[in-house]
Amino acid sequence: MTNRILRACQVRDVGELVARTAAQMRTATGRAESISAVDAVVAAHAASTPESIVLTSDPEDLTALADTAPPSIVVVRM
Repeated sequence: MTNRILRACQVRDVGELVARTAAQMRTATGRAESISAVDAVVAAHAASTPESIVLTSDPEDLTALADTAPPSIVVVRM
């Protein structure tokens, strides 16, 4: 199952722009100390693509991050 999911995913490098966007989004939630940097990087990548869908087991944190981004990000619990 993991391999099927990974084939449908995009693997991207984290450059400075994405890292800075992730940090800004994490700070904007007001819960930076409790939201992981990994979740913030995923949200920052999703924010750079219109109509992104993020699959997660932790929708609370990713929804908080998505709410700070101008484009539409759909968060789906797996």
